[in-house]
Amino acid sequence: ASSITSWLALLWRYNIDFIRIWQASLRARESFHLVYKMLDTSHPASFFHSINELWDIVGLLKTTHVSYDDFLDAFGLEREVQWWRRFIPGQGCLREELLTAMNICYSNQLNPEMNGLSGLINLMSLTGETFSINGGNQQLISSAFMQAQKQYESIVNTDNNENLSRIRHVQAQITTVVSDMNSMGLWSEQRNMGKFDIVILAAPLQNSQISFFTKSHFDEAVLHSMPMHGMVDSDVEEAGEHHRQAKPLPPSATNDYTEVITTIVSSATVKANYVGLADSKVPTSIYVTEKGRRMEGINEISCLAEHEICKVLSPQRLSTETLENLFGPNHKIEHVKVWGGDYGGFTPNYNGGREHAIPTPFLLYDGGLGTKGLAEGSALYYVNSVEASIASMEASAIGAKSVAKLIAQRLGLMSVPSSQRSEEL
Repeated sequence: ASSITSWLALLWRYNIDFIRIWQASLRARESFHLVYKMLDTSHPASFFHSINELWDIVGLLKTTHVSYDDFLDAFGLEREVQWWRRFIPGQGCLREELLTAMNICYSNQLNPEMNGLSGLINLMSLTGETFSINGGNQQLISSAFMQAQKQYESIVNTDNNENLSRIRHVQAQITTVVSDMNSMGLWSEQRNMGKFDIVILAAPLQNSQISFFTKSHFDEAVLHSMPMHGMVDSDVEEAGEHHRQAKPLPPSATNDYTEVITTIVSSATVKANYVGLADSKVPTSIYVTEKGRRMEGINEISCLAEHEICKVLSPQRLSTETLENLFGPNHKIEHVKVWGGDYGGFTPNYNGGREHAIPTPFLLYDGGLGTKGLAEGSALYYVNSVEASIASMEASAIGAKSVAKLIAQRLGLMSVPSSQRSEEL
């Protein structure tokens, strides 16, 4: 009975808007179920060369090219409430509430700057199918190495110590990658990390602080910048195939990530007059709406009241005046962390979709240049290409599996069943 009452209350408050968003969430869930189904097959149409190919097949591509504001318009949650609905209390408020919720989830970007897909995945929690990883997302990396080692041991002679050491986790900051067509050399400053047939970049290209080079055909001591963005442009003629100009990288691979500032202060309690409440009613957590962010220059305040320690998230460094208005003159700044700048960031800068949602292909560089067949020549793959449209652990896993399938196909480890070669998905 309580469940029915809750549904009736939601329908009364949000009317047809709730039904529209609920249906959109269900369609998105089915689209992601189709993604997982396709990635688990060896059908020829399930090998995707870019994330947009995948989004297109499952019906989500259009959501990456529009802003979150335009996305809500398209689903009927328009900016202006229809005249007849204005006579019913509360009608049209769902749009404003969703915009506020999205501003909290992505506190570093305003709603017109978000794309539709980023907003849609947050709505999928309405379906009730959500999950988390015990111990945090960092468990994925150790789990991946453990599973790879177990699978490898199941197919090789583990009595040979050399075989056991083929899969290993080495902690080092890679600074340079040099390709000579047949292999790629990895360097950590002056330390040679070895040569590899295939390299996978699983970090934002623009933030990686890695220099990518290829060796000259005529003099291996001469290095050229690695031509990325897939195959080289065959219309540009220069000395040798390896020196042809590549297509320019799309904005998604060159734009800076968004910047967020974390400020930790001690001897601090939020001043009651700042939030317009009595001292006894000042909350320990304050989330700011989009309008509030524009006015006050802060995103979020979280406090441990018993220790008088507060954390503030803001799009820019907070001035002394702002901090005094918040916490009074006796506060002390303990730490300021800038998430962003030249070599980092909080989330991708979506810029409302459009041309900024165009990703790189998963294959950033093919050392074989297509002249020796797919299984020959060094290659550089790029998992974070998915972040042109969405940034989440689940999306990264989708990108990682897409790349793994392409590599398995390249190395001949994953073949397409002959019965499926002529079929359409």
